[in-house]
Amino acid sequence: MNFNERMIALDISRLKGVIVASPTPFTKSRDIDEEGTRRLMRYYINCGINGVFLLSSTGEYFTITQEKRLNFVNMAIDEINGKLPVMVMISDACIENVLRNLDLYTNKKIDAVVLTPPYYYKYSQDELYKFFTIVADKSPIPLILYNQPMRLPNNISLELVKDLSKHKNIIGIKDTSSEADKLLRLLSIFKGRDDFLIYTGSERLAAYASLFGGNFIYALAAVNPELFTNILEKGRNKDIDGVAELQNNINELFEIFNSIRGGYKESFSNFTHSIKAALKLKGICESYNSQLGYELNNDDYDKIYKFIN
Repeated sequence: MNFNERMIALDISRLKGVIVASPTPFTKSRDIDEEGTRRLMRYYINCGINGVFLLSSTGEYFTITQEKRLNFVNMAIDEINGKLPVMVMISDACIENVLRNLDLYTNKKIDAVVLTPPYYYKYSQDELYKFFTIVADKSPIPLILYNQPMRLPNNISLELVKDLSKHKNIIGIKDTSSEADKLLRLLSIFKGRDDFLIYTGSERLAAYASLFGGNFIYALAAVNPELFTNILEKGRNKDIDGVAELQNNINELFEIFNSIRGGYKESFSNFTHSIKAALKLKGICESYNSQLGYELNNDDYDKIYKFIN
C-alpha cells in the first residue's frame, strides 16, 4: 500500500481520544512475556480506550533489543487484530537506524509511527526540521512527533511544530512537557485543524487538554483507563466542575510513581515497576523490567494496591 492509499484508509479521527502508553511485559528472565502481552492487549480492547502506543518510553523502548521490540509488536498487533489503532516508536540517535526501524513496520497493521528528536547530541531547530522531514518523506506510515524535554537534549519548538505540520505525512505531536501554557498555545495554534492532532503526555494537564480539544497519550491510562475516558468526556461537554474533580483524582493517582523505592525521580525502574505492579494486581502481567530494577516485595504491592482501589 503506497502513501496515498494509506492516508485514504486512515481515518485520523480514529487516533483521537485516550491512547495508552503501554508498558512491555517481561518474564523473570527478561524475555517478552507472550501470555502477559496478549492479556494486556485484550484488557485494552475491553476497557474503553481509543488506541495503544507500543514501545513508548513507558514501554522501555530504549533498553530493549531490536529483536525483542519486534517480537513484542508482533504479539501485540496479532492480539489487537485491528480492534484498536496502534502506534509504534521508531526513534534512534542515528537517522539510518530510524529508517531501518521504519522498514520493520511498513507492512504491519500499524496506524502511525512515533519519532522523538535524535538524542545525546544537541541539534538546531533547522537540523531537527531536516531530521523529521527526511523520515516523513520516506515513511509509508503517518508520523507523529514526540517532544520529551525532560529526558532528551532537543526540544521541538512551537515554530518547528507549525512548520512540520505542513508536511502531508506528519499528523500530530505528543508533547510531554509539563508546561500548561505551552499546551494551551499548541491547542490554540491548531484549533480547527482536523489534519493535525495534539496529544499531551503529562497526566497533570489532562483537564486543559480535555477542555480545549486535546488528546491523551498516558501511561496511567493502563492503570485506570476509566478515569481518563471520563475526564475527556466531561471536558468535551464543558463540565468544569466534573473535570476539576477528576483532575484531582488523577493528581492523586500520579503519586503512584512516588510510592515505591524512592519514587520515579530516583530511578526510572520505579516508574515502570509501579505501573506493572498495578497490572499484576489486576491479574494481567508480571512486574519485571527489561533491565535492572528489582523484584517487588509485599510492602511494595500493598502501597500500589491502595492506589488502584
